[in-house]
Amino acid sequence: SFLDSPEALIAKKEAETGQVKNIGSLTDFNNWIDKLDAN
Repeated sequence: SFLDSPEALIAKKEAETGQVKNIGSLTDFNNWIDKLDAN
């Protein structure tokens, strides 16, 4: 499953240890999803 992939495990560890950075707001994310759905 995707959640057991090396990339997902690295991301999980980063999230658990606070090594994440904010790259935008929830509104930005929703706008991005809307653009994906439009295609």
